[in-house]
Amino acid sequence: MPEDPADLNMTRRTRRRTLAAVQRHTAQLQPFTLPEFGRILSDASGIPVSIAPSTTLPPAVAGRWLRTGSGDLIEYDADLPDIARINTVLHEAGHILHGHTSVELRLDAGQALCSILSPAAIGNFAHVRYRSAYDSRCEREAESFARLTLRTILWSDADTGESATIRGALGFPRTRIE
Repeated sequence: MPEDPADLNMTRRTRRRTLAAVQRHTAQLQPFTLPEFGRILSDASGIPVSIAPSTTLPPAVAGRWLRTGSGDLIEYDADLPDIARINTVLHEAGHILHGHTSVELRLDAGQALCSILSPAAIGNFAHVRYRSAYDSRCEREAESFARLTLRTILWSDADTGESATIRGALGFPRTRIE
């Protein structure tokens, strides 16, 4: 049964407002921290969100979002540099805020396919599968949210005037991320 276009437009408007609110509140964090961002994300999504480092992610996977019985869990590769770590968490948050399916549901099909492969091939399969999944609409939406929000974090309190223009053109690094 097709959805009512009016309902679909309302959902899109609500989602855009929620995304903008999360970006606005994130920009106000002084300094930006992952636990505080988790609190903002929990408030916006209405579901408790935990953000944690992981040393057990599949090969070439920087992060993942899992829906658990007690809320959502965003894991990121513990060895990532700060900016990559933040971008990864923001990307997974984009999935939550856009209403995408969490990774445990996407992994079931992959695990079924992997059951016919040798253990040595599974790592290569996971690498190709995750990277090729970046071409999907939901991956582009999540990455767009991550990039826009990261830009907001990095430049939210930059000075105004000519010096800000020069720093922006040079891509001068920010230091308000902890």
